[in-house]
Amino acid sequence: MTDNTRVRLNHDMPDQVPQSLPTLVSPDGAVILRPYQPHDVGRIVEMIGDPEFARWTNTPVPFTDSDGRAFLVATAARVSSGELLAWAIEAEIEGVRRLCSCLRIRLIGDGRGDISYGLHPEGRGRGLVRAAGRLALDWVFDAVGLEVVTWNCVVGNWASRWTALGLGFRVGGVARKAYARRGELVDVWIGEVTRDDSRESAAPPRQPVLTGPGVRLRPFAERDAPRIAEACNDEATQHWVSILPRPYRLSDAEGFIEWCREGKATGQEWTWCVAGTDSDECLGAITLFGLAARDGAGEIGYWAHPDARRRGLTSVAARLVADFALGPGPAQTVRLFVAEDNHASQRVAERTGATRVGTLPAYSVVRDGTRTDMILFLRGRQPAADR
Repeated sequence: MTDNTRVRLNHDMPDQVPQSLPTLVSPDGAVILRPYQPHDVGRIVEMIGDPEFARWTNTPVPFTDSDGRAFLVATAARVSSGELLAWAIEAEIEGVRRLCSCLRIRLIGDGRGDISYGLHPEGRGRGLVRAAGRLALDWVFDAVGLEVVTWNCVVGNWASRWTALGLGFRVGGVARKAYARRGELVDVWIGEVTRDDSRESAAPPRQPVLTGPGVRLRPFAERDAPRIAEACNDEATQHWVSILPRPYRLSDAEGFIEWCREGKATGQEWTWCVAGTDSDECLGAITLFGLAARDGAGEIGYWAHPDARRRGLTSVAARLVADFALGPGPAQTVRLFVAEDNHASQRVAERTGATRVGTLPAYSVVRDGTRTDMILFLRGRQPAADR
């Protein structure tokens, strides 16, 4: 939820919150959208006062009971004026129906609206906002007559972005310094869904977790940043991957993790953390590029943490990704480019089942500025009868 308004109203709560909104119920009855009620104050304070909620918004910290009452008063006034549609999202938690989330659509005019939402900690990971959002969007397009609903959130709020994609929003880019958060202007992602859109999920397929002998390929997480920095400051990695910053800072590693998430969210590429099965620590990275390529041509790239070298783990990981790409994955062909003198990387490419098919002279530049030939390896999808 992004809302720049810091509410500080010296009003008592009304006895009744305006009932001009309909109550919407999901087909299975599991999710209910209803107008706010005075007894919601406690749950609202827990929700908005949660650190994860505050991280992405401009709400007061700490968020007190007084703030909660002021929030309800301000919401009631805006609903009554026709400026805002605001629902409490109710679902069952441990056998008791409770406020688990909130959803609001601001009416901008000219057939336009703007959606925002937030979750109580107990409501996370349950798909409540997706279910509630579909109900709300259906209603505002059909009953209110809106033509388009826009969405935005602070860059980095991946939970909100994945929810928006699941609701059918087309995420189209970044508005720079478009939101004032605690005295700082920050970038926001923007998206929209129109009345004529299917409102089916716009999210790409989920990235799978792959497992093999000694390795587990999973998405990167914030905790991996120090290990990424260690690997990318290594002399061998720096030599062969000359585009890496030098020195490679922790902030560069954090940026790499965000790049991985962006590739997953756009469906362009998947990057896995090569983790050990014994400790789950980061031992390298492997990327499958070209997920959306129309010609079905994928590409695999990888680097290894020094701790993983000469253990065969990168080879296992690369083979897992190649097998996936050419099996249930989208690729018809996978290719790998390896420097002529990088013999360890060549062995990894060979162990994916790919074949050396040619050389690209002076195709790449290493850290000292010299150019090096690149070897092209290819592996194609086997006919179904041969699998």
